[in-house]
Amino acid sequence: MSPRKRGRAEANASVAAAPSQPTPSPPLPFRLPSAQLAALTAWLPTAGITVNADAIRLTASTAGGIAVFAVADLAPGTRLGTIPKSAVLSCRSAAVAGVLTASRLGGGLGLAVAVAAELAAGPASPWGGYLASLPTPCEGLPVAWPPAALAAAAGSDLPARAAADAVAVEEDYEEHVAPLVPALVDALVGAYGGRGGPSTLPTRSALASALGLPSFWAATTWVASRSFGVDALHGRGMVPLADAFNHKAAVVEVGGEWAVERVCFAQSEDEDEDEGEGEGEGEGEGEGEEGEEEGSPSPSSSTDGEEGEDAGDARSGDPSQNPWARLAAPPRTDGLHLELAICGSTALLPRAKHALHPPPTTTIPTLECRAASLIAAGCEVHNTYGEHGAAELAARYGFALAAPCPGPFDAVGLRVSDLLAAARAALPSARALRARTRLLASTDLLDGEEPLEVCVGGVVGAGLRVVLRVLGATEKEMSGWGRVEDALSASSTAPVGPLALSGAATADPPLTPAAARVLTRAVAARLGEYGEKECEDGVRRAEAGVAAAADVLEKAAAAAGNHTSSLARAGEAMRAARALLTARIVVRAEKAVLRQAVAGAARVC
Repeated sequence: MSPRKRGRAEANASVAAAPSQPTPSPPLPFRLPSAQLAALTAWLPTAGITVNADAIRLTASTAGGIAVFAVADLAPGTRLGTIPKSAVLSCRSAAVAGVLTASRLGGGLGLAVAVAAELAAGPASPWGGYLASLPTPCEGLPVAWPPAALAAAAGSDLPARAAADAVAVEEDYEEHVAPLVPALVDALVGAYGGRGGPSTLPTRSALASALGLPSFWAATTWVASRSFGVDALHGRGMVPLADAFNHKAAVVEVGGEWAVERVCFAQSEDEDEDEGEGEGEGEGEGEGEEGEEEGSPSPSSSTDGEEGEDAGDARSGDPSQNPWARLAAPPRTDGLHLELAICGSTALLPRAKHALHPPPTTTIPTLECRAASLIAAGCEVHNTYGEHGAAELAARYGFALAAPCPGPFDAVGLRVSDLLAAARAALPSARALRARTRLLASTDLLDGEEPLEVCVGGVVGAGLRVVLRVLGATEKEMSGWGRVEDALSASSTAPVGPLALSGAATADPPLTPAAARVLTRAVAARLGEYGEKECEDGVRRAEAGVAAAADVLEKAAAAAGNHTSSLARAGEAMRAARALLTARIVVRAEKAVLRQAVAGAARVC
């Protein structure tokens, strides 16, 4: 027997001789949105989270999940809910915080491990009720889509991103999480092991089993789609109630009269004193940038961990110093206004039960959800996760907005290979193409660092405009250019077509007829990659499929309760229908953007 075979046989014998080893955990069971809402509303008061019942109500629907609606007309600044920062689940607040610090795990990966550990603890975790309110078996991101939905998204970047994410999740688990399972179990037992009384904590073997890949998979998707930047202590964290607000398209940057952006997630002076020094390794490192990469929702009009005098203003009782009094901004005619702001503050709450000699009340750091614009009674109250188009929303959060099409932030990146092939077809020789690629090689425009996008309305992104200007340059122009900056500064008598960036700097090169022809060919190549032909009909069929799946799910729930195989099958069919709808919305939006680019290029030519 070879050493490789002998080692494998001995390993198998070792496993067979150790029946106490945990078995792999199954995927998390499906839960109806109504059950998720019941778990959330029962848990919120136990965490000290208050919902302003005079302003909002939480609802759940089979097709749409949990949502928040206004019960009265809401003026800007109306408090919708208050969340003590002690209710935030983060790398710092979780029971396994010490393990994460010792292992130097932070950021999104550390938070996913923290969430998976609290999930394994079940009802023994202070966040047990909150985690029971999250979608199962995981969030509906493309990484969890069925093959039919991924096939429908062909032509977009979603299938490739989903495949890469699936590999990354499994690699992260094997490399970083699996070796830590014994330490994570020890930490959970130490924190929730029933000191002096009965414990609801699972056994050690059950905990180890629950810390398997399915739980980590679920935690990773929840963190990717629901986590917020909180402050310098917590870094990124799960913020219950704040993640119940659904997304709407809105412009995140607001004018100088708006003060919300400067106070969101600010740390109070009291908090700084209480928390002292020392942050765990990886805690809050590059919070904002990391959040964008991980696909985490960004709260409306917020900057992570900023401090300053404005933070004090938010807590002031003087209306002239209260930034909420300055929330009312001129209404946007395009409807892209913010509806929600989440702000760091403090609150006077009843004394803590665990204190030995507590004062009658205590002031603690909180997060407040407030209306950021006028919201009419009966309307849904939305957050804004960022200025994202359909494809980016689908990749980060697992959904896309069906209307309008295309949306205000839709954009499609063109492949470098398609642009070079289009240029080669327009140029007299391969040598001419090499000269242009050498010129562009001095920048990062061809290595994927800069998006080469066409945007809604036929607008050509700045990076793509530069590439097109060089690829469409005449031989005379090329002979006078030694670097890309020469192309940017060169005066051109060519007309600036309708694809010109609105309000762009004079350095942005015009789209010449030659560049427009390159763009037209590259866009045609990209359009040929999409599998969906009749996008409107496809979206309508998918919408009907979601409605039909919701009806089947409701009937299954009414007939069979909440723990049956028929309900699980109906839930899976519902998730598949929603994934298919999202895929078709993305393809429809991208093709609409590309066709607008072609139309604009035709006018230039």
